[in-house]
Amino acid sequence: MERSNINYKGIDYPTIEIALSKVSNIESNELVTITDCQLWAAIEDDYEDGDKEAVWIDNNVYFYCDSGFIASNPTESEIIEYMNKYC
Repeated sequence: MERSNINYKGIDYPTIEIALSKVSNIESNELVTITDCQLWAAIEDDYEDGDKEAVWIDNNVYFYCDSGFIASNPTESEIIEYMNKYC
């Protein structure tokens, strides 16, 4: 698991990259990006207008969590528990 940020229009949105197999029933070591819904709120209008950056960001996000969940710096086990509940 790796913490990072996606910067959009000068604002950093926290992200976590985690192995897909840890947050789904898919056996894969592919890393997926999870972030809070604030990023979706920031890109939504631009995404709907076809803005390439907004579309690229959305295409690279596996899941948008509830407000503030990723920003709260959850542990890996908390992320797995959260994803098991909502996915």
